[in-house]
Amino acid sequence: PGEAAAALFFVSGSAKPSLATIAGVAVETEKVREMDLGGTDFAALTTASRRSIGERAGIPLWLTDWNNGRYRAAELSYCELRLQYALADDLTILHLPLIFGDLGAATHGLGLGLAAVDGSSALLTASARGSGKRAAIYI
Repeated sequence: PGEAAAALFFVSGSAKPSLATIAGVAVETEKVREMDLGGTDFAALTTASRRSIGERAGIPLWLTDWNNGRYRAAELSYCELRLQYALADDLTILHLPLIFGDLGAATHGLGLGLAAVDGSSALLTASARGSGKRAAIYI
């Protein structure tokens, strides 16, 4: 499979109106990764999401990089249950690789662009398999 690309232009303090504002960013590390032996509580994605969201509530859109893998399905399920306080009742969850195919590193740039165009607040979560890094961006 080929790689896709996304280009975003960030400006600080511009007089022009922006499409979106990145209001929170957090990165955590999952101690037990996909191929590791042992149990996990899948806490890193939840912790990163909580840190990026803060006290906000009613988030209507969640964009993920889930690609149909079993480990990450469990991780997202735990995260969704733990974030119920912040998610809108009519939450829309979009798994970008299942819509556009595996875009690699461009998935997250695409997600930021889609969230900006949507115009409402959104949570974008991302996972790196090898390092166990989990990121969350609140827009």
